Formats: sequence, C-alpha cells, structure tokens
Amino acid sequence: MICETRDLSAWAWFCDHLRDTRFWDHYFEVLDILPALEGNYLA
Repeated sequence: MICETRDLSAWAWFCDHLRDTRFWDHYFEVLDILPALEGNYLA
C-alpha cells in the first residue's frame, strides 16, 4: 500500500486509526513504514 499526503498530521491520524483496526495485525503484517518527503527542487 502506498499512501500520499500533503499534510503530515493527516498521515499521523491515518496511522493511529489504522492501528486500531484488524488490518494492522490480523490481515497483514506491517514490516516497514518508510516515510519520505518529496524534494522541493527540479531534477
């Protein structure tokens, strides 16, 4: 699953609420969460 947001507080809210569901530890095993910020420059 790939999630994208412009608001880091929205991401934190999403993760906090996801942990309260069966998704987090019943249906899937969460191995890694790799946060990344897109660069603010032109390549």
